[in-house]
This record gives sequence, structure tokens and C-alpha cells, in this order.
Amino acid sequence: MLEAINIARIEKRILMRDIVYEKLKDAIKKGTFKPHTRMIEEKIAALIGTSRTPIREVFQKLEKDGMIYKRPSGGYAVSDNQEANIEEYFELLAGLLGYAVFLATKKVTNFVIHSIEEILSQEEKSFEMQDADAFYCNNLRFYKTICAFAKNTMLFKMLKIENIMLNNTKENNFSLIKKRLDLHKKILLSMRNHEPLAAERYARKDIAIMKKTVLTFKKNIK
Repeated sequence: MLEAINIARIEKRILMRDIVYEKLKDAIKKGTFKPHTRMIEEKIAALIGTSRTPIREVFQKLEKDGMIYKRPSGGYAVSDNQEANIEEYFELLAGLLGYAVFLATKKVTNFVIHSIEEILSQEEKSFEMQDADAFYCNNLRFYKTICAFAKNTMLFKMLKIENIMLNNTKENNFSLIKKRLDLHKKILLSMRNHEPLAAERYARKDIAIMKKTVLTFKKNIK
């Protein structure tokens, strides 16, 4: 009986470590912790609601990933080189989101087409009114709706579609917004024509523009 309890505790500690790792990794990628911000074990542990032990283990793993570094005076701080992390994030996003578009196109119905058309109409209005915030809100609706119609629960959970909005920097670059709007129209046309590969290709191009926008924004604020 005692051995079973010990095993359960070990599994719980390992699970907590993995959860903390994903949370901190995600927060660093989103810019929640700015470059060179000191990572204090006690504060991070209190923020997440865990002991310092898994935090210490996670710091070691994040250091190996190049996301944090050891300070000369002790402790850790967030690395300045975030471009690699951004590249990695958008590569993953392009693959997952592209596949979601592919699946939704294979399963497309008239109801799906009508739903996407309505969102595209709102995107066009946002562009005409030069309202970047409204465009990005409708952009989230666009992909969130497509992901829902892909009807793949595991994929939907992996995507964490809300994160797209957090990583999709709201720059008032209407030249890029116009390119994205045109790609959304091509995605819709491909869905109408039942061309999943074409739809996926246009979605990947759209994600490439999102990545470029974020990288440009990061460089401009340094």
C-alpha cells in the first residue's frame, strides 16, 4: 500500500514539472517575460501554485532549450534571442492550422461555406474602415470556425486557437492585412471547389505573413 502511494507521488511530481515547463515556455514565447527578466523561483512557484522543486527542474530544461540563461550573480533570466522561438512556434502553427484547413475542406458543406462567407464579409468591412483591431478579431473567428468544422477534437486542443490572437501582433500595416484578406478569399474559393491541398497551401502562406509581422514587431521594439 505504501509503495503505491510513493509511486503516485512520483507521477504527480513529474506531471507537475511537465505542466510548469509548458506554461513557462509558452509565457516566454508570448513575451509575458521580457528579455533579461530575472526568473525568481519563489515568485514563479507562487504564481503557478506549486513548490520550488519542479520550478528548479524546469529552469534547467529551459536553459538547455536556450530560452533562459544563468546570471553571473546567480539565478536565471530570460534569453534575448527569441527569434528562434518565434520561428519554431509558427512552424508548428502552420502545420497544425494548415492540416485543420485541409480537413475542413474535405468535409465542407454549404453551411460551412456560408459561415466562412459571413466572417470574410466582416473582414472586408474591417479593412475598408481601416480598423486593424476588428480585422484581427475576425481573423481569429475565421480560423476558429474552420478548426471547429475540421471536427478533430485532438487537433483543436493542440492548436489552442486562442493563442493565435495573442501571437498575432496587431500592427496597422494594411498592406499586409490586404494580402491576408486575399489569402482568406483564396482559402474560401478552394473550400468551395473541394481542393483541400490548395486551401492548406494558402493557409500556410497566411501564417508566414503572421510570422513576418511578429518578427518585424519584435525587432522594432528592441
